Amino acid sequence: MLAEANTTVEAVINLHVPDEVLVERISGRRVHSASGRSYHV
Repeated sequence: MLAEANTTVEAVINLHVPDEVLVERISGRRVHSASGRSYHV
């Protein structure tokens, strides 16, 4: 895919996040249907 776009990877970020935090963030997410914006409640 990168070769097709004639580009390379400049940097990589690796985040270590506990599963509990990920589940909390995903389950607290709401999407506004008219604008498509997502909100964390």
